[in-house]
Amino acid sequence: MIRTGPTTDDCSAGELKRFIARLAAGLGVLLVGQIVTCIWWAATINTRVNYLERTQVKIVDRLDGLQHRPVAEKP
Repeated sequence: MIRTGPTTDDCSAGELKRFIARLAAGLGVLLVGQIVTCIWWAATINTRVNYLERTQVKIVDRLDGLQHRPVAEKP
């Protein structure tokens, strides 16, 4: 039989309460970790999008300058 934790048959109420408290604390830490990871990913994606937008503006400005440049005549 696979045991996942204490049961009421073989432990006292105090041990069961401690087990539940530790389980709740572990799940809380896991949830906080997931939230921090999501915030970090969102910040990373936002930084990359900002970089791409700045790069796009530079490229558009360069292309605009190339379009308005006079064409040199070939000899």
